[in-house]
Amino acid sequence: LAAVFGPLLVPYDPTEFITDDPFAAPDRATWLGSDYMGRDMLSRMLYGTRLTMTMALGATLLAHLIGVSLGMVAALAGGVADQLLSRLVDVLLSLPKIVVGLVLVAALGPSIPVIMGVAAVVYAAGVFRIARALGMDLVSQDFVRVARARGEGLGWVLGAEMLPHMLRPLAADFAIRT
Repeated sequence: LAAVFGPLLVPYDPTEFITDDPFAAPDRATWLGSDYMGRDMLSRMLYGTRLTMTMALGATLLAHLIGVSLGMVAALAGGVADQLLSRLVDVLLSLPKIVVGLVLVAALGPSIPVIMGVAAVVYAAGVFRIARALGMDLVSQDFVRVARARGEGLGWVLGAEMLPHMLRPLAADFAIRT
C-alpha cells in the first residue's frame, strides 16, 4: 500500500530541503526526521518503496520465467539436457549470491536493469530446482505420457499438460521470493 499510495500521501517532495539541521530528530514537520542534507525521511521512504517493490517484482517475474522454463524443459527432455542444465544450476547455487551479484554489477555497471537482471539470474537457479522437481513428478504421470504418445509438441506438453499442475507451488514460491 505504501508503494501504491505513498507518493499521494507524502508531505514534501523527496528532493526538497526541509530543514537546515542535518539528521534532525522527528518532530511535527518531519515525522521520521531528516537525512544528512535536511530532506524529509518519510517522503523519501514512501517514494523509494515504489521503486524497490517494482524492482523486486520485476526480478522475481524474470527469475520465474527463466527458472520455470528451463526446469520444465530439463524435466521433460531428460538425459544429457537435464544433466547439463542441472550441473550448471548446481554451479550457480554453489557460489555465494552476494559475491556473484556484486561482481556482476561491478562488471556491468550499477543500473536498475542490471540489478534486476542479476537478481533474476541468481534466484532463477532456486526456481529451476523447484520447477524441475515438480516437472519430474509430472513426467511420470499418465496424462503427460498420453500427450507425448499422441505426438503433441513440446510447447503443448509443457504449457497445457504440465504447467497448470505446477501453478500453485510456483505461486507460493513466487510470493516468498517477492
